Amino acid sequence: MFHDTNTEKLINKDNDEATAGKKLDKIRPDKAAGTDESSPRILNELKEEIWYPVLSIMASSIDTGVVPDDWKTAYVTPTFKKRK
Repeated sequence: MFHDTNTEKLINKDNDEATAGKKLDKIRPDKAAGTDESSPRILNELKEEIWYPVLSIMASSIDTGVVPDDWKTAYVTPTFKKRK
């Protein structure tokens, strides 16, 4: 996905305070924690304090082309759907 040339860098124009705030506002506190085991309720309550560190990590990831391993994991649960 990422290459080591300057001409093929990933550019993210949406790395700003407003965008980070909007994304953090979408965290639903009634949902279960993800693979990092961080409570969505706690993240929601701390969004004013964590938006800048999160934004810095995302910008660094985009600049270097390296995604933290924790961001590559997820809990996937198949859901049975009734046949009609």
